[in-house]
Amino acid sequence: MTSAEIYGIINGTGGASMAVKISGMMGTGSMGHNNRKFITENVDPARTEQNITLCRENLKQVYHELFDEALAEYNAKKTKTRDKIPDYYRHI
Repeated sequence: MTSAEIYGIINGTGGASMAVKISGMMGTGSMGHNNRKFITENVDPARTEQNITLCRENLKQVYHELFDEALAEYNAKKTKTRDKIPDYYRHI
């Protein structure tokens, strides 16, 4: 598993801008950890009932649902096979 960081600048109102950084892990990850299926020693078990799950979906499937149509349109415009993206999830 490797880590990745993305740096960027967000342009706000009135011409103000702010530097931002998003970081995360690239790899298989741990759905058990993400879904809080086990409790580590640094977690207070009495407070876990307050956890809120915003989204619990297969990320690969969500990418296909969101991007397959746009990817097909993108690839249709490409004449060279090397310029086409076969799978956006694997591409990023």
